[in-house]
Amino acid sequence: MLPVTNWTPHNLRRTSRTMLAALGCPKEIGEAILGHLPPTIEGTYNSHTYDAERRLWLTRLAKHLERLSREAKSPRA
Repeated sequence: MLPVTNWTPHNLRRTSRTMLAALGCPKEIGEAILGHLPPTIEGTYNSHTYDAERRLWLTRLAKHLERLSREAKSPRA
């Protein structure tokens, strides 16, 4: 569909993480979405999975991408 070449799945992870940050997603939730564990001792003591928060922010990202898609398809004045 799009003439995009020379990309890898990691590019999608990086792009998604960048877009989440631009939307205001807190760092710890963005990192949890990627499956990154908290660094050092925090990862030992904080076992919260952020399931509800990840769902919320992934829904926001999906809506943002849908909006961008609609805008790209709409005729320009």
